[in-house]
Amino acid sequence: MAVATAAPGPAARRPLDWEAPPSPYPARDRIALVALVTVPALLVVLVVAVFTGIWWLAAASTIAWAAKLWLDARSRDPLMLRRLQARPAQGAEAARLRNIAAGLAADLGVAVPELQVIPAGGPNALVRNGGPGGVIAVTSSLLASYTRTEIEAVVAHCLMRLHSADFVHSNLAARWSDLGAGLAPRVGLADDVRAAALTRYPPALVSALEKADPRIKRYAPLWFAADAPSHEPTARRVAAVTDL
Repeated sequence: MAVATAAPGPAARRPLDWEAPPSPYPARDRIALVALVTVPALLVVLVVAVFTGIWWLAAASTIAWAAKLWLDARSRDPLMLRRLQARPAQGAEAARLRNIAAGLAADLGVAVPELQVIPAGGPNALVRNGGPGGVIAVTSSLLASYTRTEIEAVVAHCLMRLHSADFVHSNLAARWSDLGAGLAPRVGLADDVRAAALTRYPPALVSALEKADPRIKRYAPLWFAADAPSHEPTARRVAAVTDL
């Protein structure tokens, strides 16, 4: 008598099998960024110490500034989110977003990010450190105009960024507007290929990029789509993903 066997279930996804390695972050840019945010403060502290003679105060100020930089780079920035008028993703408008984020986070084996909605601006998304899973904030226009697969592509990209080794430098650079944007890790080709590897559907990422409204200047290194110098040109990103 034949023994019935259960039909094999779907193979567990291994989303990173064909991912591109992260783009190398040039050491010169990393050094220049650290210098940008530390040297001016250290010069002020040195001048104050020379003219007052209170060297212990200079040393304490230096330690305090270093601690602030560490927090800026690694912790959540509530001021940034307030400036963008971001609010927690709640209700029916965000149900699909929550489901997508939870599924992708489970595939990667990482914590589910905090989800926020930005009321103004065209379709786009922003990533930020904070909590165990970081923060992903999407514009309300993205939720209204993107399909499920397009939203999944954007969230996948954001998760890859949040868990990349150099994301701490993106956070730091975002606080220094145009100067910092030019020294931030370049967003683009490798991030997109890794996101497409996670969703297994590159056309959705192509469509999401084509429909996005790129941001400029403030916080540019943290957006899904932004103008240079922090991001690769959108047309080049689209071409790279289309070729997968």
